[in-house]
Amino acid sequence: MRSTIALVSIVSALLFSCEPSEKFSIDELTIVTKDAKIMSDWYAASFGFMDSKDYSLLYHDNLTIKLVENPEAKRRDSLKKDYNIRFVPGIHKFGFATNQFDELIDHLKSNGARFHGSVVKDSILNTRMIIVKDPDNNNIQIFESAQPDRLKPNFFCLITENVGEQEKWYQVNFPIEQSHRLDQPENDVYIRLLTGQQVAIELLQVDHTNIMDELDYPNITGFYSMEVKGANVSFEYDHDGNKIFTPPTK
Repeated sequence: MRSTIALVSIVSALLFSCEPSEKFSIDELTIVTKDAKIMSDWYAASFGFMDSKDYSLLYHDNLTIKLVENPEAKRRDSLKKDYNIRFVPGIHKFGFATNQFDELIDHLKSNGARFHGSVVKDSILNTRMIIVKDPDNNNIQIFESAQPDRLKPNFFCLITENVGEQEKWYQVNFPIEQSHRLDQPENDVYIRLLTGQQVAIELLQVDHTNIMDELDYPNITGFYSMEVKGANVSFEYDHDGNKIFTPPTK
């Protein structure tokens, strides 16, 4: 009897140790930029971030943005030409949910923000969204939400070289509840939209490449890394090697 109880206790411990100990959140985003002041001013004016005196940090209620200035960094568009690819592997889009969608869009328009397309309704997420470009041409996707937050990070998109393996990795390590397959094989495009209550992740494979290991991301403009809390386990990188990590354990 004691051995049965002990076995049940061990199994229970293993099961519950795989569950997140805290609510999932995206707490930090690092961006490599050629001009930190221009980026800092834009995020402060566009989204209400508070900036540091040296333009290296931006603060909001739910997110800290680190700006790493590197005047010698290559722009992603130049890499597309160098490698003859449509998209550079890595973090392609970052997204916020807002309960003030129309007000925020009007504010961005009044500030002269550049949009990619217009407002559309996502049939899977069942919400309106739009993409805005920051000064370095990074894609910020904004989603309408009924939640109480004015601005909460809840989405990112990855350009991947192996959509199937990335999908499996995120299903295991993130609080994902559903995976939606949106492949377009006639265009050689393979897409997964992974959704959960606290996060949505788009995985996009559009080029048959194997260049990620040779790309020097600290010397490329754009989204460089993300810190998340409340994931199922601790990690420093995802399956592809993107620097998406959990805080060091104390």
